[in-house]
Amino acid sequence: MHLAVPVDVAVGILQDAPHHVIGSQLESEWVGIRDRLRPELVAGRHLRREVRLGFGPLIDDDDVLVLPIWWEDADFPHLFPTFDGGLELRPDAGGTEVRLVGSYQAPLGALGRFADSLAGHHLVMASLETFLAGAGARLSAAAARAA
Repeated sequence: MHLAVPVDVAVGILQDAPHHVIGSQLESEWVGIRDRLRPELVAGRHLRREVRLGFGPLIDDDDVLVLPIWWEDADFPHLFPTFDGGLELRPDAGGTEVRLVGSYQAPLGALGRFADSLAGHHLVMASLETFLAGAGARLSAAAARAA
């Protein structure tokens, strides 16, 4: 996703107030927050799950800056996929390219992997896309307020 936000501004926001981009209730690094993921299932119907979400300090990895991120279901982490990855930022044509990279773990062993192959993967990918779109919108809004 390309944002019309200079990379130095985006990095400054993530260094100073990452909770404004990732979630609204976090006050320190590596502490979980609760947020809602709402992937669309079919024709405007959504699955709503509250998640426990955390992140770490910004890491400079060559020309990419990465904000580590993880989440799990807030109520039943053993029944829903978990995610472990990062929000990547890199300079891109006067703005910032933002990507969410990582992996998720389907729950319940072989049964969970089977369910994931049928429909679970679609739901997880929709959740990741929703999360990235929200993070991008919040980062753009924070940059606009800072300008």
